[in-house]
Amino acid sequence: MESMVYPPDLMVFDPNKKLLGRLLYDAQAAETISFLRTILQENPHLKPEGIDFPDVYANDAEFALLRQRFDNGERIELTTPLLDWLADKDQTYSDDDAIARNLLGACLYHMKLWEDAEKVWQQALKKYPDHPIQHRISYNCLSPLTYPTPVLSDIQGATNEPIHASMVEVPNPQVRAKNIEDVENNKDLLDLGIGVPFVKIPAGTFQMGGTPVAYFPRELPVRTVTISRPFYMSIWMVTRQMFKQWKPQRWPDTQATGLAGWLPADQISFVEATAFCEALSEKLNRVIRLPTEAEWEYAARGGLKNAIYPWGDQPPNAESCNFIRRIPVPVASYPPNGFGLFEMVGNVQEWCSDHFRNDAYQLTPLEVTDPQGPEPLDNYRDRVIRGGWSGTSFCQGTTRNSWRLGYHDRFTDVRIGLRLVCEIPPASDDANV
Repeated sequence: MESMVYPPDLMVFDPNKKLLGRLLYDAQAAETISFLRTILQENPHLKPEGIDFPDVYANDAEFALLRQRFDNGERIELTTPLLDWLADKDQTYSDDDAIARNLLGACLYHMKLWEDAEKVWQQALKKYPDHPIQHRISYNCLSPLTYPTPVLSDIQGATNEPIHASMVEVPNPQVRAKNIEDVENNKDLLDLGIGVPFVKIPAGTFQMGGTPVAYFPRELPVRTVTISRPFYMSIWMVTRQMFKQWKPQRWPDTQATGLAGWLPADQISFVEATAFCEALSEKLNRVIRLPTEAEWEYAARGGLKNAIYPWGDQPPNAESCNFIRRIPVPVASYPPNGFGLFEMVGNVQEWCSDHFRNDAYQLTPLEVTDPQGPEPLDNYRDRVIRGGWSGTSFCQGTTRNSWRLGYHDRFTDVRIGLRLVCEIPPASDDANV
């Protein structure tokens, strides 16, 4: 059973909260208009004064044909006709003009002219800030990897815009330079020569789950969890330049050079992540693995008791983590938490080793030591992801210590990467033994 997260359906209620109709999230514009018209016809007392729905393609006949061609699957070949139509009409404001600009942006996107598509869409948003099409355009402007949801039909099947070195920005260069300097001077870190040092996370006990507040039932009940042995964790996520040593073809040319090489490796499936860990374990003759969900949350809290975020209870902002930027930022761009770990929330999501279930916390005692996660249900292959991600203001809500979700173990359609754990040999508390 594969699970997926989808956008919400369109549901219409009357003033007494009675459900009048429900339309699936992926309905096209014509279906939506027909759906709403039917609801108003069946409930005429709800129809606002002076409001009506025009027939689809009822305006400019030439543009109606262009829209039909687009709906029939034409994309790249429509670019020139749409440009010609827009130039010929030179309309100051109209529904057709607004919709045409969205379609033109989509055609350019399919041509891999991503910057030109963005420019057309942004111009349309500026020209039509109050037109309903702005919602569709705004969604198209997001990186397709921002949400674990299908892209709109406008750009479905198009190649996603790759991140090149010229696109990568460091939000605060002074902060990152200081972080890198501190890491280089920290003699207590374990350096295995793989591109990321490890910090020792002490054994300890903490409150795991939605504390001090739970946003979702899957974060409950709060349990007292003991991590019985110390372990080493990579201070930042596996980067593109690290992952390329294992899969050289993954990010060609400038997609993994310079600052782009310091981006977290993303669009990594759980299967790939565990295979990477196994390859490192064999190379280093050490146990390198993904963290358990309990280890991850314990490490994310950084020694703070019952804090919402790795840095405390202050809501996320541009100085604490990346939740708003369209693309990720290089590792070590924000201040570390109390254990010295960077970007435990925001930026790119992180795989954990546990099988995912919404009721996972209910399947163990309220006091538990070293939980490994629940047994999987039959044919259910979801694994836990943690840490939240970036792309819109919505992502601010995912940057909490207790936020958790699950994806299929072969899922690669959003920004998911990995952070490493290096086990300490049972006979010693010193990883250098």
